[in-house]
Amino acid sequence: RPRRFGKTLMMSMIDYFFNFKYDSLELFKNRKISKYPDVIDNYLNQYPVVRLNMRDVYGANEKEILSSIVNKISRLYRDFDYLLDSENLLEVDKEEFLLILNKKADLPLLYTSIYLLTYLLSIHHKKKVILLIDEYDNPLEVAYEHSVYNEVMPLLKPIYSSALKGNDYLLFGLITGVLQIGKEPLFSGLNNLFISSICDSFLNEYFGFNKSEVKEMLNYYKINVDIEEISKWYGGYNLINNHETF
Repeated sequence: RPRRFGKTLMMSMIDYFFNFKYDSLELFKNRKISKYPDVIDNYLNQYPVVRLNMRDVYGANEKEILSSIVNKISRLYRDFDYLLDSENLLEVDKEEFLLILNKKADLPLLYTSIYLLTYLLSIHHKKKVILLIDEYDNPLEVAYEHSVYNEVMPLLKPIYSSALKGNDYLLFGLITGVLQIGKEPLFSGLNNLFISSICDSFLNEYFGFNKSEVKEMLNYYKINVDIEEISKWYGGYNLINNHETF
């Protein structure tokens, strides 16, 4: 989806719904999903969630971009440092955790760092893990701007692929970005990959605002304006097969 289209907001919503570190009943109890009590009972705040946002990865060359990725993953590991006290994990697992946390991991360990985190969480909590990767393509855009795309691609591919391909510890993974997610070359070999493009997905109605939602918001805030006039102000995106574009 394009920028400013609600991707990160959606990731936050999914995080708050599934993540067991939150108590989110108040957020969802008056929403449409509350009409499905079995979903609330079985999924609300029931799973460990790993949320990785690649938005602020930066650098003017391959070394700087790699360093930025290392810092990003190290900060992610800090959120789960309680695993170092887990009685369910082996000492060798904790040693690898510390190497990544302290930014001392070699490249092979860095490549499997996200997979390793899902594995450790699943073993510790005895539950499958949800993986959310937001703005997966930002490092590629940064690399392209600085003419190091071909150097950075081999760094990212094993990190993403090891986390998603054949990972038995995932309940599911969700990836968002501006660039079309394709199986080649970054996600080559992934199985059970569902691509939701802006042109042909049933998910279109859940991104941005359609006309009926805008009307509802205007009524809620008691703003008396001509909805058709607003439609002229907003060029918008023409989502193919969308239910009702605004």
